[in-house]
Amino acid sequence: MRGNKIKKYPLLLICCLPFFLFACGHNEEETKNYYGIIGNGNYMDYEYTVIKEQNTNSWKINYKGKPTILKQTVSNRDHLIRFRNSVNDGKILLIN
Repeated sequence: MRGNKIKKYPLLLICCLPFFLFACGHNEEETKNYYGIIGNGNYMDYEYTVIKEQNTNSWKINYKGKPTILKQTVSNRDHLIRFRNSVNDGKILLIN
């Protein structure tokens, strides 16, 4: 009986392989065309949402109910990432 199980696994693998390849087969062109929220977080009065639009990211930063929208550029990218990390780290510290 064990021999039958071993023979079934390769057949199962062959049948499922196309589905795995299709699911994992996203190329860079498909991900470039994605529009929508790609990240968000909040901690106390600080909140951010990162929105992908065409070839750029927009950041909606909210502090005490006062939203600001910024386009991510080369010059402000590091500051926005530090803000995001600070908000996320604050939430982790609050939990611990």
